[in-house]
Amino acid sequence: MIPKIVSGYPPVYSKIVASVGEPPATAIYTYGDTIYNPTGNELDDHLVEHEKVHIRQQLAMGANDWWDNWIAFPRFRVDMELDAYRVQFRSYAKVHKDRNLQAWYARSLASDASGPMYGWMIGFQEAYQRIRS
Repeated sequence: MIPKIVSGYPPVYSKIVASVGEPPATAIYTYGDTIYNPTGNELDDHLVEHEKVHIRQQLAMGANDWWDNWIAFPRFRVDMELDAYRVQFRSYAKVHKDRNLQAWYARSLASDASGPMYGWMIGFQEAYQRIRS
């Protein structure tokens, strides 16, 4: 699957901000079958793999329902994001065989998952373990 990537914000952006605060300028969003890239910067393959997980999740339950649940229920948010981060990590690990690089990348992803971008939804150690599982 090659997703559609557009510059701009998704239709639910204001709801996201109301839920978790202003995301970093470099945050990427998926709504339905479209990846929204506000900066227009090139996306690496591993991040695209992360977003493709969200495309599949949203196509299975409907983008509006998925986002309503993501916004309202932190546990849902944790599960959806960590599924995507796990795939992102595996994509990275296939290319980068060095275990030190893999550990560094997993820590970076766990830091994002456990930080303000998602409303401090989970602790760092749990995020790291779930991403590496």
